[in-house]
Amino acid sequence: MNYPLISEYIEAIKSPEDNFDKLHHLRPVLDEDGQPIMSSGNFAVVFKMKDIETDKLYAVKCFTRDQEERKERYLEIIKELKQVKSKYFVSINYYEKELFVDTRLNDETEFPVVVMDWVEGLCLEEYMQTIKDDVAKKEILANNFQKFVCWLLPKHFAHGDLKPDNIIVKDNGNIVLIDYDGMFVSSLYGKSALEIGTPTFQYANRTLNDFNEYIDDYAAVVMLLVLKVNVLKTSDFNIYNFSNAMECIKQMGDYINEKSIVPLLSAYIMVSTFGKLERQQISCLLDLNSEFDYKKEMNLIISARKGNTVAMTKLGYLYYYGKYVPKNYSKAIQWFQLAYLLGNVNAACGLCKCYFYGDDFCN
Repeated sequence: MNYPLISEYIEAIKSPEDNFDKLHHLRPVLDEDGQPIMSSGNFAVVFKMKDIETDKLYAVKCFTRDQEERKERYLEIIKELKQVKSKYFVSINYYEKELFVDTRLNDETEFPVVVMDWVEGLCLEEYMQTIKDDVAKKEILANNFQKFVCWLLPKHFAHGDLKPDNIIVKDNGNIVLIDYDGMFVSSLYGKSALEIGTPTFQYANRTLNDFNEYIDDYAAVVMLLVLKVNVLKTSDFNIYNFSNAMECIKQMGDYINEKSIVPLLSAYIMVSTFGKLERQQISCLLDLNSEFDYKKEMNLIISARKGNTVAMTKLGYLYYYGKYVPKNYSKAIQWFQLAYLLGNVNAACGLCKCYFYGDDFCN
């Protein structure tokens, strides 16, 4: 199917009350020259629009190229994101045959659009430029991104094209993801990816058949590593452009003694080699609380092996919360079950928590 030209979409957007079906209450936001504010990519053009009834801003995406199973996949992605309800994502809706466009490329005149909440802010790379001389803000950004990565990677979905252009940093430092075309959600398991994504931020051996919850791992680790080094680097080395990310990583030897960098370097080696991180390693390698107390774990294990069911229960909670050791629901379940079987009814509560909140034992 041929889609309209960008110029044809612009003409249609200029008269929304006539050309939209359900979204006729939206109006294009214009620039200084009186033209709709927009940005374009490989498959679509996005317009900034305002709801005249609520004054709320939206991003309206109009497609310029065909893509297999676009509607079906978007509906599955929308269903997943409605359940997630995270500050890192915005609401999204798909409208079939929503916009009338008078195009010379197709006999069709009604085309689909995707509508998302408009996110006010700068893409990650632009934001880094604005704070390049502010060490405190650079550290806040790196820590916020680290929390985001530790939240995202254990999930059973993935953005699919994690890169600076698709990461918006708001004025308050909060991080928001945009552009969900290539998302993986569990209901799409077994299908191939529609696109690989930006090569700089993809595992070197990734193919279209690699379409699962691990496809964000490489990009997340690379960007986090750059942001962390950016806090330490002096101004004589410009890494505010992510095209220098590999150069930054090559110089990791300079930071081999930095506690905040060494775990991330280990994570980078793993994702570069295997294309993913095991979920049980995320807390250990990426979490802000990376200084674990393994003595506490060993002392409890010694007591538990002697039949102490209280120690078994404490060990279960140790793995459940992941405060002193990497979080591991599988190990937590094993110790809770053993304690319960040996007569400690208090372990049942921990067991229920693992089955309700835990997910790594399902992988």
